[in-house]
Amino acid sequence: MADQVLDRVKSSLGPIALAIENPRLHRIYATVPREKIVDAVQALHKEFDTRYICVIGARDTGDDIELVYPFALEKEERLIVLKTLVPKSDLNIDTISEVIPGAVLYEREAFEMLGVNFRGHPQMDILFLPETWGEKGNPLRKDWVDPRKGGA
Repeated sequence: MADQVLDRVKSSLGPIALAIENPRLHRIYATVPREKIVDAVQALHKEFDTRYICVIGARDTGDDIELVYPFALEKEERLIVLKTLVPKSDLNIDTISEVIPGAVLYEREAFEMLGVNFRGHPQMDILFLPETWGEKGNPLRKDWVDPRKGGA
């Protein structure tokens, strides 16, 4: 069954993905260019009827923000993870919320904590930080300086 699922992923994402890996039985990772993230999510939605996302993970790698989109496929007993990089020099990527509405909150978190702007997002504003946060920056960025400790 794992080979059938992997074959379906490769068939769906093949023209979009930069790489597809299956390092463990129940995990499939696909790296996609940020310009193709909506296409990749739509392809998974069409092929596997994905209706929700587990989370959108985001981390500062130095020059880029890596976004990780895991989708649990219950019927297939697999986790498919889409990965993409957003360069810090241009922190824009399209929202997937039109395909997966539950992504709205996760995208807001990545916006607030790391500065990623999700184009087309219906409500891109802060989620966790106080309303008085203002221009104090994105606290999960490696280059962030805590203003309480002598920063900006």
